[in-house]
Amino acid sequence: MSVETRTDFPDPIEFFDSYIARSKPVIFKGVAKSFPNYNNLRNDTYLGDVYGNWKIAYEPTTKEVRTKTILNMSFKKFTKLYSKNKFYMVSDIMKPNPIRHEISIPKPLLCGDLGGRMETCVMWFSAGGTRSLLHADSADNFNCLYDGVKEFYIAHPKHNSKFYYKDGSFSEVDMDKVDYHKYPKLLRVPWYYAKLEAGDCLYLPFTWVHHIKSHGPRNFAVNLFFDHLEVMPNRAKCEANLGNINNTEPLTSYKVLDKFERGRVQWLAFMAREKDHLTKERFCGILYLLNPKQNTPKECQMLASYIDTNKDGYLSFLELYNVDIRALKPFVEDMLAEDDGGNFILKYEEIDPELEKDEL
Repeated sequence: MSVETRTDFPDPIEFFDSYIARSKPVIFKGVAKSFPNYNNLRNDTYLGDVYGNWKIAYEPTTKEVRTKTILNMSFKKFTKLYSKNKFYMVSDIMKPNPIRHEISIPKPLLCGDLGGRMETCVMWFSAGGTRSLLHADSADNFNCLYDGVKEFYIAHPKHNSKFYYKDGSFSEVDMDKVDYHKYPKLLRVPWYYAKLEAGDCLYLPFTWVHHIKSHGPRNFAVNLFFDHLEVMPNRAKCEANLGNINNTEPLTSYKVLDKFERGRVQWLAFMAREKDHLTKERFCGILYLLNPKQNTPKECQMLASYIDTNKDGYLSFLELYNVDIRALKPFVEDMLAEDDGGNFILKYEEIDPELEKDEL
């Protein structure tokens, strides 16, 4: 099945209502070509000269494996070597990385509830030929392609029982040579196909399983991971600003979300299948299942009453997102402590390319 394609960017409210809330992927065709620094990111000489000191992370293979080896070199050296080697750069673009001002946040995310809840921004750079594992991400994903072609094979999370997950959200299936006798459930999955060309962007909803193939001779993409919300906690503020938003803003306009706010979203993900208005009893039942030792029934009832700001006897997602994070800190800390490191973010470092001169 094909993914919806459109040639314009919706505003953040339309984007949330039409795609995020409905868990619906969408391709924005050709839109990245209007990004202010689109051509700069397509120029290896420029990137090497201006940002050559960046100590980037890369994998010495084009096929993703869970036991992958992560190596480092200067960005300048990478721009000279990647085209003749099976090198795959996968690096977070974190503060104070100066390239952040060249990265565009597109119009659909220019709202505090979306761009303001960013987990990280990642650059993917190779000569093509890369293949990802079949996997799902715990965040919403906005992926823009600057060079090359990417093919996405994606499926709705309601089919999770058919993906043969082995290591968290990674499938054990080798997508290069699928054995349908060993993995027959895959034949019952309705797959969507999305093909991105240079200048295209894809919104991929959180927890959608996907397998990606990249083609060269140069493949360069940047994606923004942002926390998934069931509702927009500050919708009115976003609506009031719609007349003032631009088509893009630089990545420097937003900062990565505080770890406790990320923890809040992870914690609330356990309630995503619940109805929007939880009874206090149901809320306390969920907390007990997550951690029986965290609090007593009386303490939980007191917490629920505190969260219930409109005193209607129910807890809404809006109230859960907006309650003072200090009230949820014990639960959020438990969630962060149990994090398996799957969202590990590489911090920005520099390396002197002159030290690598003899190796170029």
